[in-house]
Amino acid sequence: MLEELLSGIMAQRREMASSQPSGMQAVNAIEATRRRLLEHGEEAVISEMQQLLQQLSPQACKVLKTLFQAIETSAAYSSNIPPADAAACTKLRAALFSNLPIWVQQIPADQQRLASDVLAVYLSEIGPLSTDSILQLLYACLSAFEQSKPHCCLLLELVPQCLLALADASISAAAGDGGAGAAEGDAAQDDMQAGDAAAVDAASERDKAVSRILCSKGWQAEQIGQILQVFKSITMTKEQVEKAIKKTINACRTASLQLLPPVLYQLMLLSAAGGARATALLGISKLFEHLEGQPSNQVDAEDGCGPLPTRTLKQVEATLLMHISTLLKYDAALGSEWLKWLKTHVSANQFLLQVCYCAEWGGICCFSSLALD
Repeated sequence: MLEELLSGIMAQRREMASSQPSGMQAVNAIEATRRRLLEHGEEAVISEMQQLLQQLSPQACKVLKTLFQAIETSAAYSSNIPPADAAACTKLRAALFSNLPIWVQQIPADQQRLASDVLAVYLSEIGPLSTDSILQLLYACLSAFEQSKPHCCLLLELVPQCLLALADASISAAAGDGGAGAAEGDAAQDDMQAGDAAAVDAASERDKAVSRILCSKGWQAEQIGQILQVFKSITMTKEQVEKAIKKTINACRTASLQLLPPVLYQLMLLSAAGGARATALLGISKLFEHLEGQPSNQVDAEDGCGPLPTRTLKQVEATLLMHISTLLKYDAALGSEWLKWLKTHVSANQFLLQVCYCAEWGGICCFSSLALD
């Protein structure tokens, strides 16, 4: 029933686009098909959408996308939508978002593609939500991650979009309040303070979200890359970035060696954005010191002079050094900060010595500077 209703709405819109009917005809046609959907009822729509996802229907994402288009209230063809219908569409949109975390968690773990496609549909629809709905979605995604629910890292990708929507809402509220206050004389100051409070709330929600992710015990080795990608999309303080670096390094101690190069590369990118480059470099060097000391990562030297790192570990180090060399070529600030730090730490670790070679190849003249000092 839901698929048929949505097909009718979209067919009507395609016909409008091609035949260019008169304004009143177009409005009446769209209102009629939308009203059929609303008369079907929010509960029925949500129930049928859930059934499609539970059945792993290949049409589920297409139906979901069409559903969002059908209840769109800001497009040109929806300019004359009756207030009651607009309110019902807004309520249905909120219901779709409130059910998202549960629906995604119910998708089997081996259906990662379906979960990703569902999430992609939602990512472009967050903006029109109310602040309360955004907060509800934000908290649900964070709770899913804290409880290690299925596809929890996918849900975590919604967090930056939720925070961005909250910040936009705060800016709009501040701008609106400020304009009203300017016309009200003495009320201007009060309105601006109200706008500032809204902005502070958005910043507070961002800090709380970052803290909940950092304090979660659910950091699995295979999830670290996705978590760091989420952090790169959020404005973080240096202290928060340093905590993320430490947590990542600790998780990498027990991770598969093959997972390390892309994860540590993401870590270096995050550290550059957060002003914690030296912290990341020191953490990575200590990580390799730890890994090289593990019996599972050692082989006996042919000359009997002691154990050597395995070929796999050396390949991991080489891959990361290649990433570092590339970063140094395109990030002058990274090279300069590392250079200052390496002057007092280069002799402590073989990995750091190799970083110096990368710096030299990148044109930073690390060794020349060390010699001059």
